Amino acid sequence: MENRNQLRALLRKYVSGQSSRSESELVLQWLRSPEGGRELAQLMDELSETAFEKQPGMDPRKSGEIYKRLRASIQGLGELEEFERREKREKPEIPESQESQERPEKLEKPERPETGLRPLSPGRAYHVKKWQAAASLLGFLLLSTAAFYGIRAYNTITYTTGYAQQKVIILPDQSRVTLNGNSTLSFPRNWDDKETREVQLEGEGYFEVKENREKAFTVSTSAIRISVLGTTFNVKSYEEDKTIETTLVEGKVAIRNLGKGAAKAEITLEPNQKATYEKESAGITLDKVRTELYTSWKDGLLVFEDEPVEEIVRELERWYGVSIEIEDKASKKCRFTIKIKNESLDEVLKLFSSTTSVSYSNKNGKILIKGKLCN
Repeated sequence: MENRNQLRALLRKYVSGQSSRSESELVLQWLRSPEGGRELAQLMDELSETAFEKQPGMDPRKSGEIYKRLRASIQGLGELEEFERREKREKPEIPESQESQERPEKLEKPERPETGLRPLSPGRAYHVKKWQAAASLLGFLLLSTAAFYGIRAYNTITYTTGYAQQKVIILPDQSRVTLNGNSTLSFPRNWDDKETREVQLEGEGYFEVKENREKAFTVSTSAIRISVLGTTFNVKSYEEDKTIETTLVEGKVAIRNLGKGAAKAEITLEPNQKATYEKESAGITLDKVRTELYTSWKDGLLVFEDEPVEEIVRELERWYGVSIEIEDKASKKCRFTIKIKNESLDEVLKLFSSTTSVSYSNKNGKILIKGKLCN
């Protein structure tokens, strides 16, 4: 599984009954791994934190119970597979001819009245495909979790983008959201009936909010909540990033830190300021910035000003939908100023190779950069 956004998307597909057999198998196999277990536990923690914020009467410790049930069920698949492998090894194979000779004659059975029920025959094993049984159980537990936290997929409108995709969304109040690649925006179907205009964001979005002094507009991410009345701002909140960035173009926004152990006081952002939330420390810093450096992506332009290669590569991966590996680890810290507009990926890579001593190869969307990008 490449990232948690993809896992969550697959989980949502399964719960809504839209996942294929291969997708169900992929999710179950991944969740049984140590990495999957850690991600599942963290996801349950986040769900419990969010639910507790919205409905204080809930007990967030319930997430631990549900998580244990999920893990036990998933782990049980491995034991079932091992049992079936062992049973298959130990069971002697009977040639078809011999089996037919040794099979006893059928006995006449007394007629039974029709009941509409089909009884199981004694001694007959009904094998359900493991992935179906496991998926059904996982789906039941996920739906139980959803019910506990008041999450109703059928009451939520969700927009998603893949890598190298963008999407413009017009909300019911005519606010405009430009969604960057590999991102998700969701909000309730009865959005107009709510006291506040709240949306959930995973990834990056540029918001142009229509003013409504009677209804605040709120963007919720995994760790911060941004509240506004009418304004223009950018939020960058990818799961794999170490930070969450909010850049204000015009108007005013208030940011509430939802991180564990963080003070719950709100921070007010002024135009041309960027608030950076550090996931590790749960702290927020404010900086004066040129907003176009953080918002130009919506106009098809990537601008990097004295940025480390590591950050540039991350943005290029999302922009072009590829995987990029830098062989020389020290080169990740090299800094560049670069502007990209309408250039192909190959043109961008040639620019790096012509100005430095590096070379690159591209195999099925996996880019390997060799050599040193700086001294």
